[in-house]
Amino acid sequence: MIDSNVMHIKFIHVGCHKCGSTFLQEEVFPKIKNIKSIVPFSKNSPIFEGTEYLVRCGELYYSQDIAVRLLKSRLEKYKAICLSSEAFSGADTAILGPGHQIKYISERLRNIFGETKILIVIRNQRKILPSLYLDDVKYGYLVNFKQWIQWRLDTYGMNYFKYAPMVECYINFFGRQNVKTVVFEELFKFETLRDILVNFEVSTDGIENIDLNKKFNEAYSAPSLSVARIINRLFGSKLTYGSIYGPSPVNMYNLWRYHGAPVLDRISQKLNIPPPKCDFEGYNKLLFELFHEDNKKTSALTGFDLSSYGYV
Repeated sequence: MIDSNVMHIKFIHVGCHKCGSTFLQEEVFPKIKNIKSIVPFSKNSPIFEGTEYLVRCGELYYSQDIAVRLLKSRLEKYKAICLSSEAFSGADTAILGPGHQIKYISERLRNIFGETKILIVIRNQRKILPSLYLDDVKYGYLVNFKQWIQWRLDTYGMNYFKYAPMVECYINFFGRQNVKTVVFEELFKFETLRDILVNFEVSTDGIENIDLNKKFNEAYSAPSLSVARIINRLFGSKLTYGSIYGPSPVNMYNLWRYHGAPVLDRISQKLNIPPPKCDFEGYNKLLFELFHEDNKKTSALTGFDLSSYGYV
């Protein structure tokens, strides 16, 4: 185990996916003066290779000695570290959506970094599912929302949005006193951010510079969604070529996603075009059947009355 005091790990933000992680990583943590924010999967991250290994290596092949070697030498020069990666709540939702790695990842983090502080952010399933669907369309999916939901059901991918087992898993490995859960619906408030930092014994110096209204990874508008499906089908996408990080022969895809779509999204916003409709007959009933009981358990674990935030 790496001694968390020696490594100066203040806390680890573990996600979830589509729950304001980029906002925390790019707007919040870098502006807090007394922590060193490290996003493991960002460009030029000092621990990219080590985190790839920790998150993605199968249990049968995993070696803690290798993980420690890949992480220790790259972290020991920093102080007051904040690690932030939604991959710690389950790797690659576009590819490995069922969350089957959560237990392994949380155990590995505990064995490497000790009993450090953990931040988890959860979000209403009624909102997070359309957001993740539209994100998958950006990645290259061609299916409609109903087909995407059915695919998630067929591959047990909807389990990822049952938060109680994940929260409980981190509590079991790190201790209830060290795990703080926040709802996405309260995240974009100064009082929430102050509470997180105070809870983790981090100075709030710099918090006044945070822009709560800054948006990241906004979902496609309805017109962009329609165009994206055409571009993905005709010219290919990251999904087509199996490319996650590195370059791939998807020039038209990149031109559309990173340059064309933002322009069309801004035009759509100015014209007040409604967002894409992610719904189908029986959807609300399905959400209730899938998540109601788990949301009651999550409420008991976290102290939040999730029903007051519109959770089923």
